[in-house]
Amino acid sequence: MKEPLFNPYWASVTFIATKDLVSEKLITFCMILSVAAVLTPIMLLTSVKVGFIDRLRSQFIQDSSFREVRPVNADLRDEPFFVELRKWPDVIYAMPSVMLVPREVDIRYQVNGKVGKSSARLFPSDSSDPLLVHLSGKPPHGDEVVISSDVAKGAGVDIGSPITLTIDRIENDERKRVELPLTVVGIVPDAELPLPSLLADPEIDRAVESYRAGISVAERGWPGVVSTPKQSFEKLIVLTKSNLGETRVSDLRIRLGADKVSDAAPEQYAAEVGLPSGKAKAQPGWVHAYLVEKSGGRFNGDDLLEAAAVLHNDETQVIGINPPLQATLLGRNVSVAGLDQRLFGDLVPTAADWKVKPGASFPFNNGVFLPETLAGAWKGSNGDKAPLLTISLPENWTTKSLAIGVRILGTAPGGDVIVSPSLLAMIYRGTGVPIAFDSIGSNIVEQSAGYRGFRVVASGIDAVPQLVQKFSESGIAVRARSDEILKLQQLDRSLTTLVIVVAAVALAGGFSILSASFFANVQRKRVDFATLRLVGMQKAQVFRIPLVQAVIIACAGFLLSCALYFTVAALLNGVIAAQLGFDGQLSNLYLWHFLAIGVFVILGSCIASLSASREATRIDPAQALRAA
Repeated sequence: MKEPLFNPYWASVTFIATKDLVSEKLITFCMILSVAAVLTPIMLLTSVKVGFIDRLRSQFIQDSSFREVRPVNADLRDEPFFVELRKWPDVIYAMPSVMLVPREVDIRYQVNGKVGKSSARLFPSDSSDPLLVHLSGKPPHGDEVVISSDVAKGAGVDIGSPITLTIDRIENDERKRVELPLTVVGIVPDAELPLPSLLADPEIDRAVESYRAGISVAERGWPGVVSTPKQSFEKLIVLTKSNLGETRVSDLRIRLGADKVSDAAPEQYAAEVGLPSGKAKAQPGWVHAYLVEKSGGRFNGDDLLEAAAVLHNDETQVIGINPPLQATLLGRNVSVAGLDQRLFGDLVPTAADWKVKPGASFPFNNGVFLPETLAGAWKGSNGDKAPLLTISLPENWTTKSLAIGVRILGTAPGGDVIVSPSLLAMIYRGTGVPIAFDSIGSNIVEQSAGYRGFRVVASGIDAVPQLVQKFSESGIAVRARSDEILKLQQLDRSLTTLVIVVAAVALAGGFSILSASFFANVQRKRVDFATLRLVGMQKAQVFRIPLVQAVIIACAGFLLSCALYFTVAALLNGVIAAQLGFDGQLSNLYLWHFLAIGVFVILGSCIASLSASREATRIDPAQALRAA
């Protein structure tokens, strides 16, 4: 019959096992001492390893720069990039910035009637910024800013003090300056910001850098500089009169940062701009074409000039292309295509004032050709001289709406509104920065300098190497203090291995001693075990006696080890750590360490007693009594 799980004889087994241990106090104490002698050094060794690594981790965590990740290249990044970045599992904070690295700003203040000047790095920040963990005061918002304590001490300002930000730029060889009154609402200790710093609302960062870049900041009344609109192309077409050759193709790819330069047939680049096959036809003299592509990025007007510099002869031409956009013109939904006369001469009527030139210096030209289907609508509007072309922009663009006053140059075959490739490229600039049409200056202007940098803070130092790897897989080069973190992780693993090896050797010896002691105890008491069998104790109960004794000795040894550990740990933390200049607990164990060690010791002791338990069940009562 199968024995029940909760055996009623357990109580008698425990009583017999305990009484046997008490009757041999010296041997029992020696066994308990042997457990403590093995376990205490292991606990101390583990605690020193934990305390040392914890101190390093604490130092890394307290310094937020160990958890920061920043980009290496000043690539323009749009809002959807940061929306997706904030969803990454190991990212707890992501703040875009206009500049790749924080630039210094000039601060003017007045204390006790005296005007002073200072400078600090400008950081965009908000209430969730980890830099504000030890903030005194309020987080930055609107025209309220936070400064580092060294700025506060040097300027003699405090929370509530007014300061003035002065922003300069050079315009037509003259220095232009605007001023921005601010109020200090918080101070961050030097430990968080070791360099003089000013944390401000992201809108201030954008306004300051926009003004420096010559972009008008209408909400603050800061004028901009009239400049040629910038362009953005999805791909480039290189027309040639002969093959470029491997050397120039390779040079073109390297200089433009392109991923691919491949042969392109007319039907291919027709499809790139949304035309059906057969609509593209290079003009006479151009016999070969190459398609230049860049994954995860776009080309700009400067890239056209760079490509022209690489090719540097009259036998090649570089043309930027973009897919068509949907728009509304004269009350009709239309498709807007940017077609170059060198590729689509049959579709683009000659216009004396439509000068199609590559490069960033191409001036704004809002001339368009209507499809023949819209000729009636234009005449019905009495030949409106500047009808609005309202672009339907994709949701993932930084620019949310755009309407351009255009000039109707005439009609063209096909069903698209045809514009200059440069005008379409200026509109595509809105993918990364907010742009608008300036009706007074008849120009497209940028409303912000865009985002070229960011500051990402990881959830912990162990997540930083994974974040760096993820950025690398996404094609974004970043810098972080991951090398120091990897060294810490390697040190942690090495010390853990060392502790495991030492503990394994010590425990193997300790459990061997316990196993031999239990076995010898059974051999010495063969008559006692035989007597228990004769009075009716079953083999299963006899088997449990050494097991119970093992549990009692393990528990007693563990408790003695804990007492010895706390005694020695107090000495290490109170005296030795101070002598070594160690800031923190040199010896430290957590509750789960004690639980794990206790369970392991009890299980190990039980395993060590199995040979003795088995030997106890093999004793023949008759033979044992005759031998006695």
